[in-house]
Amino acid sequence: MKDKKEIAKLISDELKKGDIKSTISLISKELEKEKTDKLQFTKTPLLNSIGQVLGKLIIKENWKFESLMELWKEGKRDEKLIVISALGIISKKDYENTKQFVSNILNDISDWETCDQLALREIKKKDEKAVFEFSKKWARVGDKNTRWIIKEGMKKLSEKEQRELKSLMSG
Repeated sequence: MKDKKEIAKLISDELKKGDIKSTISLISKELEKEKTDKLQFTKTPLLNSIGQVLGKLIIKENWKFESLMELWKEGKRDEKLIVISALGIISKKDYENTKQFVSNILNDISDWETCDQLALREIKKKDEKAVFEFSKKWARVGDKNTRWIIKEGMKKLSEKEQRELKSLMSG
């Protein structure tokens, strides 16, 4: 396997071409040997490392958000975790557009791992209102995993906001 920097550079080059299917194929091919035996998942720390390098490579590119959105929509777990890590780097220079990107993908989050990687508890430090609005939206969902995520995320919110969320979850 190539190292994370080489893989991130290849991904960046493919994204620049605008061919998302080719980008996804490249990611699959490069990470094929890194899959775990039992679940056939790529280890999260590797995906995070690739995403961080990718973020550094594309941070100044005008096309970065459009290409990352396509990769998010067309990709699966590996691609989404790479996108999230790239956004973590990009957000340091362009927080508002990154926040808008995350707002646009919230409806696509369907599992705890993706939500956890987006780190709602960390987002609260910069935008408490966004965390509260996100939590309100999901508080009504009956799924126990979603409720657990909301309970974890709301710990740092004001008592008034916590009461409102608890009320939504119980009603």
